[in-house]
Amino acid sequence: MPRIRSIKPEFWTDPKLGRVSRDARMLYIGSWTFCDDFGVVCGDPEYLKSRIFPYDKKVSMETFQTWIDELISIGRFKPFDVEGEIYFFLPKFQMHQFIQKPSQRRNPEPPAKFIKVEKKPVEDISEPPPEPDIPEGVEPDSLEDGKLPEDLPPADQAADLKYEAIVELWNSTVHGLPKVTQMPDSRRRTLSARWKAHPDLSWWLNYFERIHASDFICGRTGNGAGKWASFDWVLKPANMAKILEGNYDNSQRFAVPKSGTPGVRAADTTKYD
Repeated sequence: MPRIRSIKPEFWTDPKLGRVSRDARMLYIGSWTFCDDFGVVCGDPEYLKSRIFPYDKKVSMETFQTWIDELISIGRFKPFDVEGEIYFFLPKFQMHQFIQKPSQRRNPEPPAKFIKVEKKPVEDISEPPPEPDIPEGVEPDSLEDGKLPEDLPPADQAADLKYEAIVELWNSTVHGLPKVTQMPDSRRRTLSARWKAHPDLSWWLNYFERIHASDFICGRTGNGAGKWASFDWVLKPANMAKILEGNYDNSQRFAVPKSGTPGVRAADTTKYD
């Protein structure tokens, strides 16, 4: 079946192709779309004419054959025979077409003498190299010649700086709960997971301010609720959801019953998870 192929700008200024007729060049381009992914196409003139010039009824087979001969004369078509069938090998095909996932070969393999020198090396037709691993927080447009700055901190160090900033926000914002002084691996892993969901220090500041404003979490209610809260506790997904949904906001947890007597909701005395 026909395939989509690309034309490089160099095609139009190729000196060899400049020596053949315009129709021969059109035939050459058309043949790419009917090649297999290894640069081999059926060489039957009637087949090629019916596929590439289906509406040019006035073009005789004799004229069409002259275009084929022109391409053979400059080495763009290399004919070979397999069991009485003619095929053309296009030696430049793999040099100019990027085939990421070649399909199964549907035409015979050309003679080794055709591909020994001109076949594109395997490494040249492989996938392009992957993009450089740009650390988080570095804008690609800020890189000079695509290179990372030499003074950029290593990935582990950059991660530590983020964790330290979060811890500093906790220690300076949330009063009445234990300060964070250590960073064990378990805490690092938890922070890494939460940072992926909320990679913004301003979000963390707002989150910690909400925690500090909660009398229940910080133990200012007189019922000892705050003894369960800690930095690790507020990082647990279930607890984060409750905090963000306002379950521990003062307006939610310390409502005045209809009787008018101040009190604490039954849910307020529920032990922390």
